[in-house]
Amino acid sequence: NGRSKDAVLRVAEGKSVGTLFTAKKSRKAPERKLWLRYGSDPVGAIYVDDGAAKRLHSSGSSLLAVGIVGQAGRYEAGDVVEVRDRNDKTIGRGITEFSSTALKKIQGQKSHRVRKQFPEAPDEVIHRDRFVLL
Repeated sequence: NGRSKDAVLRVAEGKSVGTLFTAKKSRKAPERKLWLRYGSDPVGAIYVDDGAAKRLHSSGSSLLAVGIVGQAGRYEAGDVVEVRDRNDKTIGRGITEFSSTALKKIQGQKSHRVRKQFPEAPDEVIHRDRFVLL
């Protein structure tokens, strides 16, 4: 109790006064993921199949084109989009590596086919380091 007589003085002298609450070690989310979760405004949506939704939830995988079944909105590579399941439930948010126009060409395709169309592009539509579950 900080109101008791000489409490601060006794603490300064190293005497046991009151209760000590220690901080827990916690895994702090990287600033980018905090921004994605709380500060970003998605400009479109990517719809994924059940398998991709499950992998995003359970194993922290990146989103590949093969798991994408649809999209909404117009966006460019580097924009924030929502990732939704077939029932329109939001799974998370991420920064896309492909524009909506490019994604229409590759959605549902395996990575080797994506590389043929976009040789310089990454394998992931959304890398797991740029994705946050909601």
